Amino acid sequence: MLAAPFPIHVSIDGRLRFRKEKAEAAYEQMLKRHYNGPRSLDFFFQKTKVTLVRVDKESEPLYFEGGNVVIILERFGAGSASPDLRMFSHVYRLSKGETRALSGIFSGKSLDQIALEAALSKETIRSQSKSLYAKTGTTGAADILRLLHRYSS
Repeated sequence: MLAAPFPIHVSIDGRLRFRKEKAEAAYEQMLKRHYNGPRSLDFFFQKTKVTLVRVDKESEPLYFEGGNVVIILERFGAGSASPDLRMFSHVYRLSKGETRALSGIFSGKSLDQIALEAALSKETIRSQSKSLYAKTGTTGAADILRLLHRYSS
């Protein structure tokens, strides 16, 4: 799957690397502990869209581990489609607040950004996110993004 002309390859040291310099530079920046740039970035490689989504963690683990980046690959013409968040919410019986959290996570927004847009506290959004994860059997933003991707395939 990672053979050329695929946009990602595995280097000799076992790390994922991008074939485009801009994508590689963005990925490396997003992995840094103190990254303050956009939460999601899109890159296009021939028939593949690559979306990088920075997933924030609580401050203590982030201090020790650095950042996490989810890589979403979408092949054009291969039947890939954006997930239907409304249908997904219906299937998992999500509340309005859980659906709002889902939409924000899918858009690459932080809890602070979701809370600001909804005029709610960060703790309210955190609670709704935890409830979202419990209902879907996921453990965090990366898991919910993987589930959404599988749901749309």
